Amino acid sequence: MTPKEYLEQVRVINRTVALMTEKYVSMRSMLYGRSVNYSSERKKGETRENSTENALLRVIDYEKRLKKEINNLVNQRIQVEDSIHELLEEPIIKEIFERKYLLFQTWEEISRCVNYSLQHLHRLHSKNLPKFSEAADKFAAHTANQIKSTPSQLLNSSYISV
Repeated sequence: MTPKEYLEQVRVINRTVALMTEKYVSMRSMLYGRSVNYSSERKKGETRENSTENALLRVIDYEKRLKKEINNLVNQRIQVEDSIHELLEEPIIKEIFERKYLLFQTWEEISRCVNYSLQHLHRLHSKNLPKFSEAADKFAAHTANQIKSTPSQLLNSSYISV
């Protein structure tokens, strides 16, 4: 993982959390259209199953997984924020990196905010980006170890539809 990929993962994290939350809201809204079947007519040997209850239980299960996944993603974002604060010393450089990688501002917007030319911003960025190499390597190693140790958990925590 390159330093830039390490920093840009925050954008992916935000999109992932938004998508997961949107899917959860969609699942919850599907439940409101369901009704309970009170029919007492059953065939011999048929078990009574409440599809609304089953759907609700699956949505609750998804909500638990969602909370856990969001917590992991938020921790990753905090790790990136912390690395920006730990690895960069000058306040203006911190601001540039925060605006670029945490607030997702364009170079033009950052240029207006800090009153630097685009060329100077790119020069400062290029000079300070290598400072994140070690953090990116540690994160990549940690992620690789996590995938090796719990592949079934990662597959099960993926997007689940009802």
